[in-house]
Amino acid sequence: MTCNSKWPEIERETHKNHPQQAQTSTAPNYTPKYNASDRPDLIARVFKGKLDALLKELTYDHVLGQPIAHLH
Repeated sequence: MTCNSKWPEIERETHKNHPQQAQTSTAPNYTPKYNASDRPDLIARVFKGKLDALLKELTYDHVLGQPIAHLH
């Protein structure tokens, strides 16, 4: 499993205003935004949540059948 910076959870958080930057443009809709690389904490949190959800589906919900072994 890999992480995608285009996941909706990550996109939603990175499109919020960046607190370090002031709005310097005179354009009315100018909003400075984060890049996904600016927020490694956010990426790690979203990835961990999705990984835990996948492992739960595989081990407890038996999406692919009864597991024989569980290795981590």
